[in-house]
Amino acid sequence: MKHTGGISTISKATVLFVAALSLCVAACGILGPGLRPEPTAQPEPAQDEVRITLLAVGDINLGRKAGQIILDGDIDYAFEFVSDIICGADIAFGNLESTISEQNGETRSGTWRFTAPPDAALTLLHAGFDVLSLSNNHVWDYWERGLHETRDHLDAVGIAHTGTGYDLTEAYSPAILEVDGVRVAFLAVADIFNYGAYPDHEAFDYTAWADMELLAPAIAAAREQADLVVVSAHWDWEYKDYPSDATVELAHAIADAGADIILGHHPHVPQGIEVYNDTFIIYSLGNFAFHQTTKYSIWKKRSVILLLTLSRDGVEEYELIPVTCGFQPAVAEGELADEILAHMEEISFTPRAPEEDGIEEGVETSVDEEIDLSGDIVETVP
Repeated sequence: MKHTGGISTISKATVLFVAALSLCVAACGILGPGLRPEPTAQPEPAQDEVRITLLAVGDINLGRKAGQIILDGDIDYAFEFVSDIICGADIAFGNLESTISEQNGETRSGTWRFTAPPDAALTLLHAGFDVLSLSNNHVWDYWERGLHETRDHLDAVGIAHTGTGYDLTEAYSPAILEVDGVRVAFLAVADIFNYGAYPDHEAFDYTAWADMELLAPAIAAAREQADLVVVSAHWDWEYKDYPSDATVELAHAIADAGADIILGHHPHVPQGIEVYNDTFIIYSLGNFAFHQTTKYSIWKKRSVILLLTLSRDGVEEYELIPVTCGFQPAVAEGELADEILAHMEEISFTPRAPEEDGIEEGVETSVDEEIDLSGDIVETVP
């Protein structure tokens, strides 16, 4: 595994990367619901020289006010400023933290139950997403019907998903995407849940949990079908810059079971990068299209897009694109971009940090404080 000079040198590379990707807007243009342009034929590269790109972002919530915007007809609002970057990757991944279901115009209930309207599937398609994690603590927000409708709406537009199913066999089955002959398998598990204990709650008949007795065989089975295995993990405490010891131990167990890449989320703030025995781990991708206030942490509004260059052997290079988070994520610029990248450098490769203030594991806090849900759109503020 090699890195492009480490995180401290990424800022210049990021500028070049974003500029280059701006050229692919036309190639990723929208032809209509569910349609994308056919790719131009290219010469086949030698098998040992194939490189593909995997883009990963954190939490996406298209419920609440974001869902109302979709219902009002502005389907592409959420990703307007970042869709060119998402479309530019060979594979684009995100954690979908809201169900997609028909609730007669409702997009939230109470403090932290979310659903997006059915057209949110088109929002995600138009943005350029190829595969989504569905296993998280909001999977049961609209009960079993919401869980299954989410899958159905994504299937209807051709977006792959993983982490839930009509039974556990399906929930622990990988979504496999192939680009230039490189097969990448995605699995998703949760380690935190809002509605009851594992394994007793009904949701765990349909949702993959971070139970190594079930996950390890699933990784092994995925390994037989793909060149690379990616595990998406919804875990850890909210609003803390460093993962807990328990999360680090779980990440290492997932790596030891055969995962090449681990993509973490749930803390709603970015956490650092670790390379463990050739497994690339980012402990939290933070928020992305998910509005929160800065209560507890300013990093709820700041994060990164992760771009990995992959070969059949694993991660060859990585880049970080600094972003502001909210109803409309956008690429950060200037001093703010430098601050985000410096923060990622500071918290990476040293996952065990001294105790710090944060929200205890399993405690779900309000994500809507200080939001006027009936007023104008609240814009992302650094």
